[in-house]
Amino acid sequence: RKVGPETYKDYLRGLYYFNQGTFESVLTGISYMEKVIKLDPGEPLAHAGLALGYALLGHGLIESPEAFRTAEAAANKALKIDPALDEAFIALAMLNTYNFWNWPEAQKAFENALARNPNSEMTHAHYAWYHVLFGDKEKSLYHAKTATIIEPLSASYHSWLGWLYVYFKEFEKAEISARRALELLENHPFGILVLGWTYLHKKQYRQAIET
Repeated sequence: RKVGPETYKDYLRGLYYFNQGTFESVLTGISYMEKVIKLDPGEPLAHAGLALGYALLGHGLIESPEAFRTAEAAANKALKIDPALDEAFIALAMLNTYNFWNWPEAQKAFENALARNPNSEMTHAHYAWYHVLFGDKEKSLYHAKTATIIEPLSASYHSWLGWLYVYFKEFEKAEISARRALELLENHPFGILVLGWTYLHKKQYRQAIET
């Protein structure tokens, strides 16, 4: 399937802003996806990207059922245009994990995404959190690490890996991941949070409070 170069650039710009991890950056990313849809309503990547953006808004950034409904509609539209699009499956996987709590559908969507694109860093990053729900430390860390290997310049993925290390009580590794995230993006909110939690668990209370 042919994709217009400028369309694809705007899609990638949207993903870039999603990965910054702030409310404002996700809104900017969504605006890029909407721009692509306006120019080419039949481009499935843009609808999948819109689904990812609204799934991120609904998960942690705002409490809005409407965000999840918009994400679900956009993901389904993307799959109608291109049933093999891994980006749409990861959006559905996120929705079923974070909103609907439909674990069988979430796993099916994750596996569908990876079957179509084993190198999807976003799929690996979120699949890690799915495995946390079932106490599978090995699979959780595997997928989180894989995301940072595929996309080593993402502050979000390094900080998410750091948070998993905090959860599994591996605080030295958590601090390394948090500092790597902050090297990539100085004011990355989740990287700062993970570093603060690391100090707290290491009983370095002054540093924890300052962070």
